[in-house]
Amino acid sequence: MTHSWYVLLEEQTVESQRVESHVLELHQWRLTSSRHIEGDRQEAEQAAKDLAFHYIPSRMQRPSRPDDRPGRAVFRSSDGAYLVPLEDGRYEGEHRLRITVAELVHTAERVVGPRESVGKTIRRPFS
Repeated sequence: MTHSWYVLLEEQTVESQRVESHVLELHQWRLTSSRHIEGDRQEAEQAAKDLAFHYIPSRMQRPSRPDDRPGRAVFRSSDGAYLVPLEDGRYEGEHRLRITVAELVHTAERVVGPRESVGKTIRRPFS
């Protein structure tokens, strides 16, 4: 069996919004990148480590001064995933990254079933 290795990058943003007299923190995790790695698991793990130590999200890529870089801490969990909180002082809240090595084990093409006519859909509840 051939293995197909990927590095998955998820980003969490935290934004504060005022709703009436309350301040709400909105947390959102989303998969922002799925990079196929040509090679074995070790190469995928090295690519994940490089991403954890060097990736800068697009919203942080416009520094105030040319030598500015966001602060980062790189945590490696027992399963090998990385959690990276970033801070650059320009935004409220934190920006976090989760970087995971994953093996693709299954894919399936999307199947679109036949559509029923509108008349059948309307008549069905009344039948």
